[in-house]
Amino acid sequence: MHIRLSWLNIRMLLLGGLWVAALPLLAQYPVSEIPDSLKTQAKAVIRKTHTRLDVSGPARAVVRSEFVITILEKAGEKEGVYYLPFDEKLDKVLEATGVVYNAAGTPIRKLKRNDYVDLSANDASSLITSQRVLIAAPAQTVYPYTVSFSVTKETSGLMYFPRWAPQLGYNLPVQVASLDIVTPASLQVRFRALDMEQAEYRTSTEASLIRHHWEMHNLKPVEEISLTTESRYPRLLIAPDAFTAEGITSNMSTWESFGDFFYQLNEGRDKLPAALQTTLDSLLADAHAPRDKVAAVYQYMQKHCRYVSIQLGIGGWQTLDAEYVYTHGFGDCKALSNYMKSMLGYAGIPSHIALVGAGPERSPVIADFISNQFNHVILCVPLAANDTVWLECTSSLLPAGYLGGFTEDRHVLLVTPQGGKLVRTPSSMPEDNLRALKADITLTPQGNAHIRTVVTATGNRQDLYSYLLHMVTGMDRDKKVRQMIPLSSFDAVSYHFDEKPNQAIPCVDFSWELDARGLSSVSGPRLFLICNPLRSPMELPATDPGRTRAVDLTEAQIDRDTLIYHLPPGFGLESANLVPTEIKTEFAYYRASVDMLEPTVLRYVREMRMERIRLPASYYELYRDFVKQVNKADKMQVVLTQKS
Repeated sequence: MHIRLSWLNIRMLLLGGLWVAALPLLAQYPVSEIPDSLKTQAKAVIRKTHTRLDVSGPARAVVRSEFVITILEKAGEKEGVYYLPFDEKLDKVLEATGVVYNAAGTPIRKLKRNDYVDLSANDASSLITSQRVLIAAPAQTVYPYTVSFSVTKETSGLMYFPRWAPQLGYNLPVQVASLDIVTPASLQVRFRALDMEQAEYRTSTEASLIRHHWEMHNLKPVEEISLTTESRYPRLLIAPDAFTAEGITSNMSTWESFGDFFYQLNEGRDKLPAALQTTLDSLLADAHAPRDKVAAVYQYMQKHCRYVSIQLGIGGWQTLDAEYVYTHGFGDCKALSNYMKSMLGYAGIPSHIALVGAGPERSPVIADFISNQFNHVILCVPLAANDTVWLECTSSLLPAGYLGGFTEDRHVLLVTPQGGKLVRTPSSMPEDNLRALKADITLTPQGNAHIRTVVTATGNRQDLYSYLLHMVTGMDRDKKVRQMIPLSSFDAVSYHFDEKPNQAIPCVDFSWELDARGLSSVSGPRLFLICNPLRSPMELPATDPGRTRAVDLTEAQIDRDTLIYHLPPGFGLESANLVPTEIKTEFAYYRASVDMLEPTVLRYVREMRMERIRLPASYYELYRDFVKQVNKADKMQVVLTQKS
């Protein structure tokens, strides 16, 4: 969910409505009761977070939430903003109250229902949505202070239960966290605890109800960890076997049954108007191979439809029908994928909707815990046993068959007439994600230089350049281009982008030219030249003593730099290490070399290949050592001298 509100706007919106007279409330939550171990370097502390989920059946539940947080200083004020997301079609907020306490725990303000602001949860790309958010931000001017929020909502959409995560952010300690789930004994509910070794769990039976209880105490701040796709927060995944949503009863005891629900939910939404059928007949008249037909239909959709976010229906998963998309020329990921599927079906090519957890840093699907772990929809077109085309239907730029880092190399749930099937999207190779830089550099005796450069980027490496080309204009683009050039002093940049059409893997050339000052250091008759001034250092991850998590290197890519230097008149090479530097590991390869093409022409070549791979935790320090070696090698220097 993306909410386009600044913290200042929220504060101004809400502060005016907070007023109480003397309150007949008990003192609670004095700051003195926070353990010193939780206050160290903390800006805020979660004093208590309690959620109770009372499930009366597969279609109805009541969720009661209490959240208490102490803001220790102004820098932690944002942590005191309370957000309650809900779907206005499926949920009803029954109660929303709260209390503000001073440092001693004395109540000083009371929050009522009208102190919570009800806003649409749409972002800039959302045209229609039933998603909303309730916000309260009772900020104070005297620190520390504590705020208690209490909210109750009723929900009729139990397609999935909320994930319980008592620790909401890095460096945010928790004093007490608890969860109660009460269900009929006849309703099977499954749980998966992750990083909850400290949790106390107990269960009890009362009449025909089962109560599950989790509790955690004194959770110290979680520090951000590098090189992992896994969250370090304690969290509990919850999923019912049976559920009912908008009259459709199903279960998620297996991936097959869960996929069958989505198939039923969207069945019969593939009818095409006669005018579109005529267009497709003409479009496909000269396309004979199945892959050519897929590409032709995909390109037609890209030219005539645009992406907007539409969050309506059951949790936003029920699609608009194909005729709606044709008539209006837009749709969200579900609607565009269904539209593409419908057109391919008319062309005699079967395809399947695929549910995917999208995003470059998305946590992997837990394959043995059947639940809704997805946030996006793409299309799978199986043409033959070993020939499948994957389509990102929200993009107007990507070629057919290319996914990119947003959805590649992860589990997806295919929605077929036979039910759901968990499969994996293809993974790109390092050769697919190339950044090749070629620079022609003319040096002056004063250490300045004229530089002409062409960067060819493919696959995931072209994403930034494609974004600058299509989404950024004018002075904003000029500013971003200057920020991309790792030189300390240079004049105005002349640049342009050249997107290569009809490529199986997207490709963009980025060319730029400039005059740089102080590219090499001058000392008497000598110039000291760093061979690759156009390369920024690799980021060195922080030390992680006692690391136990696997090391995830998620970028498969190749960098290839070739720099040709034209020496100033009368200058020659005085000293240089002409022996190539080479570093080999299981996960990467690096090589850099310098040679003289002519007496006044020096060439520097650097290549680095990174593999996408998961490694044991013991490799973390090996990766850090590799980064240190590369950064040292990238400082390779030559000395040029003016001959008498």
